[in-house]
Amino acid sequence: MSFKAEIHSVIVNYKCPNCFLTFQLQEIPTEKFKHKCNSCWEKLTIEPLVEQKQTARNKNVERAIKSLIGLGWTKSDCKSMVKSIDTAGKSVKEIIMLSLQNKGNNDTKTKIF
Repeated sequence: MSFKAEIHSVIVNYKCPNCFLTFQLQEIPTEKFKHKCNSCWEKLTIEPLVEQKQTARNKNVERAIKSLIGLGWTKSDCKSMVKSIDTAGKSVKEIIMLSLQNKGNNDTKTKIF
């Protein structure tokens, strides 16, 4: 029997460098923002703990994903299929064919003829 762990909420503790009051944030910060301490009213700059990835926007990749969605695949499946191949300098047709071939090689339920 296997169980899948789920994260319901994340609380991040911070300590003010002036008065050492501890305050909590409900979410992990992904970008820099300002926060005012409730005790000493000092304006604090909180740096991001996690940086968001800069995704390369490629029109051929987006068109291939939309075409795969049109073929009946879910959006998450399409994105994972396209991410699993090298898309640099390839046409939409090549991206679709390579992603379907790769899906067929990795999945026993999908057969590509």
